[in-house]
Amino acid sequence: VIGRNKWSGSFKGYQDDTTVMEDGFVVGASVTLKLTVNAASQFYQGTATITAITPTVPVGGGGTVEFSGSFQGNGTLTRPT
Repeated sequence: VIGRNKWSGSFKGYQDDTTVMEDGFVVGASVTLKLTVNAASQFYQGTATITAITPTVPVGGGGTVEFSGSFQGNGTLTRPT
């Protein structure tokens, strides 16, 4: 995958009262991704565009909100030395 110009992926996570989403974390935003491989000692890095974000809110409100989404890479995916 290193050096590839076409790459994409998906993500999911949780947000609760103790977690704050970044203001720029919206569809169409350009973000820098650091994708860890093992215990953060190895990682791939690249710039990508958020292509979808879908929140799932628990019935009755409150609790933890789950979200999922996807991204499309922009340019080369690299692994810093």
